[in-house]
Amino acid sequence: MTTREKIIVGVMILTVMYGGYTLFFSREAITVTSVTKDESVADLQKFVIDVAQKLQNTEPSEPELHSLEQAGRNWQKDPFLRSVAALTAELEKSVPVEAPEEKPKPEEKPILRYSGFLQMGAKRMAIINGMEYEEGEMLPAAGYFIRSISPKSVVIGKIGDAKSHVLPLDETR
Repeated sequence: MTTREKIIVGVMILTVMYGGYTLFFSREAITVTSVTKDESVADLQKFVIDVAQKLQNTEPSEPELHSLEQAGRNWQKDPFLRSVAALTAELEKSVPVEAPEEKPKPEEKPILRYSGFLQMGAKRMAIINGMEYEEGEMLPAAGYFIRSISPKSVVIGKIGDAKSHVLPLDETR
C-alpha cells in the first residue's frame, strides 16, 4: 500500500469511529414532540388566511401591471427571429423619416475575419472574429448581419443596403 492509500484508509477509520461514538455514546436526549392532526391543520389554515389577506391589501405596481398586460397579448412577431427580411423591415420602420442634415461621414468598414465553418446536419455556422454565427444573426459591427454561409465564404449584408460583402475563408493563422 502506498502512503497516500494508508492516509485515506486512516481518515476513513477515524470517521467511522467518530460516527459510532456519536451514535451510541451521545448524551444529548432526543426529544420528539407530537403534533396532533387538528393542530397542524389549524396552523396551516391560519397561514393561508394570513397570506390571502395580505394579497388583498396590496396593489400591483405599474411595472407589474404592464408586465401582466404584455404577457397576455398576442405577439406580433416571433422573438426567435429566423428571417432576415423581417429583421430588415423592422429596423427600417424604426429609422426616423426626416433626420437632421449632417455631414456625411466616410463609412468605416468593420474588420471581420472568417476563420472557420461548422455544419451540424442542416445547421451551418461561421466563425467570425472567434465567435460562431448562424445565417440571419447580427454581427457586433453596427448594422451588419450574415446573409449566407458556405464552406469557402460568408456573405455579409448591411441593414438598409442591398449590397453584399463577401468574406473569404482565412486560414492563415
